[in-house]
Amino acid sequence: MKKNIIALTSLALLASACCCKQDKCNTQDHEITLIGHMATLSYPGLTANVKYLNDSTIYWKTTDEKDSVAEGTNRMVVKKIDGTKFFVSWIEKDGTTVSQVIDLEKKTVEAFLTFDDAKGKRIAQMLEGTYELDK
Repeated sequence: MKKNIIALTSLALLASACCCKQDKCNTQDHEITLIGHMATLSYPGLTANVKYLNDSTIYWKTTDEKDSVAEGTNRMVVKKIDGTKFFVSWIEKDGTTVSQVIDLEKKTVEAFLTFDDAKGKRIAQMLEGTYELDK
């Protein structure tokens, strides 16, 4: 009987370890981070690929529906809101500000942008999209 309990306990621990390697762990079991990862963000008419280079630097590349590409590397601020939600913000070289709320569990991203329009007037835009953290 003791051998069966030990075998079942060992099997449960092994299964748990395998799930963690596949990022299927309970968020309380380990610390989730964006740092060092890449992600694909899909908004209506725009796709963004980002890489969180370190705790203060982001690389981003966007492609719109007309295949126009923009990219940059900027200083960012990232704050964990809770187990699977993050707030990320940065200012681009042209003055565009980007603030995002990322929900890894729901695989969503909400972005708030401010930028100058063609006439130099400051405007704001909200975007909602999907978020896929690459392995």
